[in-house]
Amino acid sequence: AGLAERALQSWLSRRLGRLFRDVDHDSLSVNLWKGQISMRAMEFQPGALEQLGLGVAVLHGAVGGVVIDVPWSGLLSQPISVHVSGLNLLVALPADEQYDADRVAELAQEAKRRFLDLYSAGAGHEASSGMLFRIASRLQIHVDTVHIRIEHTAAEGTIAGGLTLRALTLGNGEAAAADSHRKTILVEGLALYWQATAPALGGLPAA
Repeated sequence: AGLAERALQSWLSRRLGRLFRDVDHDSLSVNLWKGQISMRAMEFQPGALEQLGLGVAVLHGAVGGVVIDVPWSGLLSQPISVHVSGLNLLVALPADEQYDADRVAELAQEAKRRFLDLYSAGAGHEASSGMLFRIASRLQIHVDTVHIRIEHTAAEGTIAGGLTLRALTLGNGEAAAADSHRKTILVEGLALYWQATAPALGGLPAA
């Protein structure tokens, strides 16, 4: 399994390197025998969100840890769990004179095209797409300790808004156990805030 693990780790490092800085063996661990992939202390690349066509720049962003557990022996019957912890993201909207609506639309269209290409590739193989759907329907996601902040600086000053979240769980709850098409979402400790006049945190060093 050592060779397969190294090959998968190398492939994931290249892929994740588009989103995160300095992805290496210290931050990314693969254990195929246990069916576990774990990442820790991952810092976002400045252009990480451009691929999503959101038109915002990452000033600072990090993920404390990600653990993915895949039950190989029960792949079609047991849940695949994804646990994300410590997501902190500070993004900035472009200044009014720097905003390029055509570029934002172009990025959004490209993100949509990639999604449709991915969907079409799976839809073209009925057996494999059915299996992937069964696997995806058993996906359980838990996210905790989240802070996302958006800033916009103009001539009048800086305005900011954001959200904090203690925990979010997405999965098949007890009421939906017999029907894998249904999902439940449990949200804990969600708070939103808005600051009409705020200090620009984007210029401060990361804590």
